[in-house]
Amino acid sequence: MDQPPQIRANWPKFVVRCAKHFRDPNGLPVADSIPSDLRREIRESGRLAWQDARVLMELAEVIRQVCGSTEARVFWRVSFRESITQPMLAPLARGALILFGNMPGALVRRTPQAWQLFTRNCGSLKAVDVGEENAVMLRVENFPRTCRVAGFVCMVEGGLESEMDYFRVRGSVETRAEGFLARGFAEFVARWGRDI
Repeated sequence: MDQPPQIRANWPKFVVRCAKHFRDPNGLPVADSIPSDLRREIRESGRLAWQDARVLMELAEVIRQVCGSTEARVFWRVSFRESITQPMLAPLARGALILFGNMPGALVRRTPQAWQLFTRNCGSLKAVDVGEENAVMLRVENFPRTCRVAGFVCMVEGGLESEMDYFRVRGSVETRAEGFLARGFAEFVARWGRDI
């Protein structure tokens, strides 16, 4: 029997905390739009417990629906920038800089390991060289149906942008996700350039 897709409960808890401070287009906290049963499920889980991946994906969809795709991407950009300083991610970020250098590609290359730390049975992320000096691709593969939501695409785009923000460089994200909802496969190419 296949194991269910799961995520560490501390991730949705962190997202809810960020949603309390991020405003929707009407000026209300995004957290106000999270259904009470979903918030209860998140609140009642232990921080390091494994939780159904559906919980994070429902959060991603609520954020996308309430904010729209563009602002949802901004939400994830802000929250991932803050997450790099959190206890479970900070050592990974420091290690990335030591291994891969002081540039956004270092954090992108470490993202698959963070995914492994926070998820299980949720498919895989791979950092792929694209043959350009200031670019790297994040490939999403074998994602289960539970994880195939449009809000996840916004999450990855915002996450990659946050990694460029961390180094104060301008950049862009090229998204190739036409088959994501049907096949669980997508590619995101992060490119960066001059200092802000």
